[in-house]
Amino acid sequence: MKNIHKEKIEPWNMGGSLLRVPILRAVYWDSSGFSIDLIDEKSDHHEILIFDNFLSYKVSHESYLLKVWGSLDEENTGHVFYQVKESEYIKQFNDLSLGIYGDLAITHYAVYTDDICVDILSSSSPRIMHDKIKETER
Repeated sequence: MKNIHKEKIEPWNMGGSLLRVPILRAVYWDSSGFSIDLIDEKSDHHEILIFDNFLSYKVSHESYLLKVWGSLDEENTGHVFYQVKESEYIKQFNDLSLGIYGDLAITHYAVYTDDICVDILSSSSPRIMHDKIKETER
């Protein structure tokens, strides 16, 4: 399918992920930062991505992102972790904040599971915590 908007959505090799089939378990914001809690459908691996310096985030059901799916090049489909270049979300953020963060290097990260999609704007890469999930936590 032809790319119908200017954003370039590229797979993000977040380094060290052990998840084969990630499922979103929780999204939350606390004193540690903005966190995305993922479990692996096929194993007992559990990972939490923690964005210490997040600026904004949005959570959407995948069925509402038809424009995104239409813009993905075929070789970039089937991933979970992405970075978005020439991001419309960053442009919107800078517009809404009247450009006061214009000098900040902001990255648009995206975590797109089968059902839920999370877009995060952050001025630093996330920390990744690995753990094994207990059967009672599933």
